[in-house]
Amino acid sequence: MADQVPALKKLSSINTKLGKVTKEIVVYTEEDHLKKANEDIASLYETLRDEIVAKWKLSVEPQKLYIAFKRNTNIVDIEIQKSKIKITINVPKGQLIDNLGLAEDVSGKGKWGNGDYQIVLIDNASVMSSLTCRTG
Repeated sequence: MADQVPALKKLSSINTKLGKVTKEIVVYTEEDHLKKANEDIASLYETLRDEIVAKWKLSVEPQKLYIAFKRNTNIVDIEIQKSKIKITINVPKGQLIDNLGLAEDVSGKGKWGNGDYQIVLIDNASVMSSLTCRTG
């Protein structure tokens, strides 16, 4: 029995650590992000989400700091704020065709999301325009 005590202590330690890790796992939802937004921005996000999913058949995967729209990798990341939405486009610098000049080069700036370009939306009029950007 004495030779089993260290094994039991080790097993107990592993279970305690596993319990702590399990408690730390958090699943984020779109609703978590929408809590930050005012009513207009929440509506704007829903319109944008529906357009992105319909146009490019991407999956929606909420993360801690943004909502990822993915195929094999993140294509677009959306950060919802109280009065605006920041869309980060996962395209390398110099590869985005933006005839309307909506996207800002954020390659040298700190940001949440993946990609070198960002579009900020504040109303529904800008949603359809933002969907015209493409890679070249």
